[in-house]
Amino acid sequence: MQFLVEIAVCTAVCVLWNLLMIVGLRLSGIRVPLRFGKQRGIGTQTSLLSLGKWGYVFVKGVLLFGWGLFAGITASEYASQRYFSPAHNRLTLVSTTLALLIFSACGVFFGVYEWNSSAHPEAR
Repeated sequence: MQFLVEIAVCTAVCVLWNLLMIVGLRLSGIRVPLRFGKQRGIGTQTSLLSLGKWGYVFVKGVLLFGWGLFAGITASEYASQRYFSPAHNRLTLVSTTLALLIFSACGVFFGVYEWNSSAHPEAR
């Protein structure tokens, strides 16, 4: 039961994070599509390539991937510890900050990888 709750919380928070980031990007003038499916991926790729390499890496790697996973996994850990673990096993500021730094670094690597393997090399 605990595993299912962790997966459900992580998935819900990751999806909500990505939707909020897409809405925020649209409000700031970056036309990221809201629809889902293959066309959304192509539209997102096209709109983010216009940001340049480091803009692309930050938005796709850090905002959408790294911090999205950080939010999902941290919320999942919190729910798991809150409802299934003893009182002394809690998230700390140090562990949360360390996780944010690790997920940010992973997001940078993911963003650079995605940039280097993008379907539109002429925009690089």
